[in-house]
Amino acid sequence: MAAALGGRPPADPSAVRALAYTRGAVREALRLHPVASLTVVEAAEETELPGGDGPRLRVGPGTPIWTLMTYGSRRDARRFPEPGRFRPDRWPGPAAAHQGDLRHLPFGAGPRSCPGRGPALQEATLVVALIVRDFDLAPDPASRPRERVAFTVSPAGLRVRLTRR
Repeated sequence: MAAALGGRPPADPSAVRALAYTRGAVREALRLHPVASLTVVEAAEETELPGGDGPRLRVGPGTPIWTLMTYGSRRDARRFPEPGRFRPDRWPGPAAAHQGDLRHLPFGAGPRSCPGRGPALQEATLVVALIVRDFDLAPDPASRPRERVAFTVSPAGLRVRLTRR
C-alpha cells in the first residue's frame, strides 16, 4: 500500500487500482454491512411472488417492487463460504468486482444501478488506504456499535481509537 500511495494522496486515480486488497476489504465491508437497506426493482413481465403462508401476490409488468436488501443473499453460504467471516480475499480483482455485484448488489444492477458506483468504490478504497497507512486502529472499549436503519444503514455508537504511526 505504501508503494502505491507514497507519502501523500495520489494525484492519479490509477494508483487506486494497485490497492487490490484494500478494494477487497471495502467490498467485503459492503457485503457484511450494506449501506442501502432498500432497493426498487421493476417487474419485466407478469410475475407471481410467494406470500409465505398466505396467498401468492401477482404483479404486472412495470410494477415497482421494494425489496429489503439488508442481509439475504449477502449472508448465503452457497454464495459466500463462511458468510459471517470478514474475508477481503473474496474480491481478488476486477472480474470478481463485476461478479460480486450480481451476488449481493451493493449498488443495484442493470439499468437502475447506481451511477456513482465506480467513484464511490474508488473513494472508499482511497480513504481506507490513507487511514490505515497513517494510523493504527483499535476498537474503543466504550463502543456499543449497532446499525441505524432508514433508507440507508449507518453505524451508531461505533467508536474507534486512532493512533498516528
